[in-house]
Amino acid sequence: MKNVKEKKFIARVGATFNDEKAVEIGQYLESKKLDLKNYPAVYEDTLKNEDSPLRSLLEWNNEVAADSHRLQQVRMIVEHISIEVVYEDETIATFPRAFEFVTKYEDQPQELIGILEGLSEEDTRKQIVDRVYMNLKGWWETAKTIEEFTEFKSEFENLLSRLEKTFIERGYISS
Repeated sequence: MKNVKEKKFIARVGATFNDEKAVEIGQYLESKKLDLKNYPAVYEDTLKNEDSPLRSLLEWNNEVAADSHRLQQVRMIVEHISIEVVYEDETIATFPRAFEFVTKYEDQPQELIGILEGLSEEDTRKQIVDRVYMNLKGWWETAKTIEEFTEFKSEFENLLSRLEKTFIERGYISS
C-alpha cells in the first residue's frame, strides 16, 4: 500500500449530512478505531458519549426510530431477493435484485416493481440501466484506488467510456 500524504473525509452522494459533518464523524471514528470494531460498538459509543458527532444525526424519539428501523429492515429484505429466470429457449438469467424502485409517472413517488416488468417498459428500463451504470461508476471509483485493480484501469475506463457513449445515444442516460 502507498504511503498516505493527506486524507479528507467527505460526504457521499445521498448522505444526510454535509462534508463538514463527514470530516467531524470520520475523525471521531478514526480516533476511536481501537474500540469501534463494528456498528453495534459505534452505536454503544454514540449512546455513552455526549460528544459523539453521530448523536445529532440519530432519531431519539423511540416511536419514530422504531418505525424507521422497520422501514430499513424491509428495504434490506427486499434488496436481498434475487431471481433466476429460465426462458423458453432454456437460457437462464439471474438478476441480483428481483425488485427495483422506479418512477412510473412524473411527480409521483417511486414504486417497487419486479425487475422483469421494469426491464420490459422503456421508461423504467432507462431508470434501471441508469442506476446500474451509476453503480458501476461508483464501484470503479473505489476499485481503481485498490492496487489489485490498477492493472485493469485503462480497460475498465475504456469500457465505462463506451457504455456512457452508447447509453447517451440510446437515451438511457443524459450527458
